[in-house]
Amino acid sequence: MPSIYLRKDRVIRQICRRLVKNFMDVIILSELKERQMSGYDIICVIYEQFHLLFSSGTVYFTIYRLERDGLIRGRWSARKRVYTLTPKGENVLKEIADSHRIIQEVVARIFSKITRGEFLQRTAVVKRVTGRDGGTSLHSQPPTLS
Repeated sequence: MPSIYLRKDRVIRQICRRLVKNFMDVIILSELKERQMSGYDIICVIYEQFHLLFSSGTVYFTIYRLERDGLIRGRWSARKRVYTLTPKGENVLKEIADSHRIIQEVVARIFSKITRGEFLQRTAVVKRVTGRDGGTSLHSQPPTLS
C-alpha cells in the first residue's frame, strides 16, 4: 500500500511543478513588485515558496522573455544582473490580479471535471455491485425517490 501513496505524492508534485512552471512569469512579476532581485534570488524564492527547484535555464528563459516584453528591466549591479518591475509590468500584474477569480474558476473547472468523472465511475461501480441497474449497464437512470 505505501507504493500507492508514493505514486499519489509523485502525481501531486508533478502537477504542482507544472502549475508553478506555467505561472512562473506571474510569480516573478509579483516578487519583483516587492523588491528588485537577481535571477539567483528568484530561483531561491521559488524554491522557498514552492519547494521546487527549477534549472537556471528555465528561470532565465522566463526572465529574458519578461525583459524582452518590457515587463521587467535588468541592470548590472556589481557582478550580477538585478531585475525590477517596469510600469508596464505593474499594469500587467494589476490586470492579472483583477482577473484572478476567472483564473481560479478555470483551474476549478479543470479539477471539477476530473473529480466529477471519478464520482460517476464510483457510482457506476456501486450500481453494478448493488444490482440496481441489472449489473450490466453503466448508463442507467438515477434511482427515483419514493
